[in-house]
Amino acid sequence: IAASNKCLGVAPGLALVGINPAMWELAEKKQIKAAGWYLNLNTWRFYQENVPAHPTPVTMHSRIMSSLNLALEKLQARGLEEQWRIYKTAASYFRGGMAEMGFTMFAPQEHASSVISAVNVVPGMDAEDFIAYLQKEHQIRISSAMGELHGKAFRVGHLGKAGSAEYINAFLEATQQYLSAG
Repeated sequence: IAASNKCLGVAPGLALVGINPAMWELAEKKQIKAAGWYLNLNTWRFYQENVPAHPTPVTMHSRIMSSLNLALEKLQARGLEEQWRIYKTAASYFRGGMAEMGFTMFAPQEHASSVISAVNVVPGMDAEDFIAYLQKEHQIRISSAMGELHGKAFRVGHLGKAGSAEYINAFLEATQQYLSAG
């Protein structure tokens, strides 16, 4: 399951679900208890196979669907390997810049995601104050860590435009300004 607004850079509003052949087989044999009509895989397959003019059982947001198709075409043309290289380059650039300012990453590099970094706060830093500062002063939105890490770390994505050198540099500069203001 994925969201359209993450790595694909499409507006939010779609949940993308990948279903393998074994799951389809279970659905066809009705070995999966469907939680209603909308969540019944057989309903979705019926519309896809039998109603070409309206291949989904619900009305989809046509502009988001069109932008999803365009994003998938671009991804296919670029190739998955190239896209992963772009993500890895952005993550490395971001993490290097943060390390220069004394930050450490929550996850060791060998386990870290290429599309998001969980950054430990530096001693004396208030994560919530930093997040509010970025939003108010620089219109940059990031998220606090959740659960027991709330207030001890923050999360920064490196996908879509946020993975560009322009956006990463703006974030690094804003972070340096925050630290300098003390």
